Amino acid sequence: MLLVNEAFAGAWALVWHWGAGAAAIILLLAAAYFSPLYKKYFLYAAGIVALCLVSYGTGIADQHIREKAEQKVVIQYVDRVVTATKTKKAHARPDKWDRRDY
Repeated sequence: MLLVNEAFAGAWALVWHWGAGAAAIILLLAAAYFSPLYKKYFLYAAGIVALCLVSYGTGIADQHIREKAEQKVVIQYVDRVVTATKTKKAHARPDKWDRRDY
């Protein structure tokens, strides 16, 4: 069960937003089909919701690219710090995180 929770952690927000948008589009298209009046307005509203979903998806993709770039920078920095701790000077110096009072 823990594996399932970890696999879908944070996914509920995406499911909720995409599902609400898709449901709104379906309801607006159904309203445009069955309504004798305002068909054009329902179609425009469905198009606007679809554009909002496209914008939302683009934002998610951009954020994912940004997070990958941040991870790369952090990993490079950590690798540099770890490499610097393998020197004789670094081993001679006491590590402040090895103290018991922390």
